[in-house]
Amino acid sequence: MEKITFLKRIKISLIGLEEYIKFLGERFSKCVFYVFIMSIILSIIFSIVSISYIFLQYNSIENYIEERVPEFSVIEGKIVVDEEEKELDDKKNSVLVINQMNESMDFNFAEDGYNKKDLINDVSENLKSIIISCFIGIMLANFIEVTIFWFVNSILTSIIRTNCITIL
Repeated sequence: MEKITFLKRIKISLIGLEEYIKFLGERFSKCVFYVFIMSIILSIIFSIVSISYIFLQYNSIENYIEERVPEFSVIEGKIVVDEEEKELDDKKNSVLVINQMNESMDFNFAEDGYNKKDLINDVSENLKSIIISCFIGIMLANFIEVTIFWFVNSILTSIIRTNCITIL
């Protein structure tokens, strides 16, 4: 059995479907390792694209907050949203998230009067760590999603292949 390099494996996966037969004799651990490596590569790409989207669309995270987050302030451990902002279409999703957060969290760690301008200042001061944290979170979520997708896909393919062979 010939040794298949990683780059050749990618080429076969993407454009050489007729060569898939080369993978049949491989150990299961080698296949799982390939899935994990590809999941990591794809999750990194998806994470970069997700974070780049915010910068391309809004030019900065501060602009994103300014456009998407309604005016608010923290009063007695709860986030209170400005009544006029609740009615704006582009901020309704943010208002829903804030309402869900109010039900499940207590914001006593934030001082009373903390508002949107304070949030923008805090984000500006900690931008690098926020981007790194977001990148890691998005990457982990994408990694889990892509890995589960590939394993479910391989299980379904195995079931279909097995059923097709028994029919023939």
